[in-house]
Amino acid sequence: MENVVLTATVPIAAAGTLTDNNFVGFHRLEVDGANLDQVYKANAVTQVTTKADAQALVADAWIKLGMVFNPADDYLGQAGYLQWFVNGVALTDRKLIPNATGTDFPADVTLGPVFALLNATGSTPGETLMDWWACYQLRP
Repeated sequence: MENVVLTATVPIAAAGTLTDNNFVGFHRLEVDGANLDQVYKANAVTQVTTKADAQALVADAWIKLGMVFNPADDYLGQAGYLQWFVNGVALTDRKLIPNATGTDFPADVTLGPVFALLNATGSTPGETLMDWWACYQLRP
């Protein structure tokens, strides 16, 4: 996500929607709490769900989530793309990254890691546990 101050309603708004910021990642919808979606958004542009219900969640089961950006290879004529992973397995839907800013993808800002949780109601708080977190830049 872009560098913003996190609050009670940023990056997740009170309605369970995501705020108008630049981000790429996984989102668990409030109304569909059993699944993770693959999402991205550039600010001032409509959020895109690359794959709804990309991964089912199971109570008391750990999963590893990941993303890898493979840059364009001009020599081979291949466009760059973002690939999502669950437990080390590539998910089928990936995002071809446009070679221009100002599109629907947040290609014009630096993004950093963020984790956020907003409970649906005070009477059903729920929880999320994180064992570890790692971020790498594979290529400059």
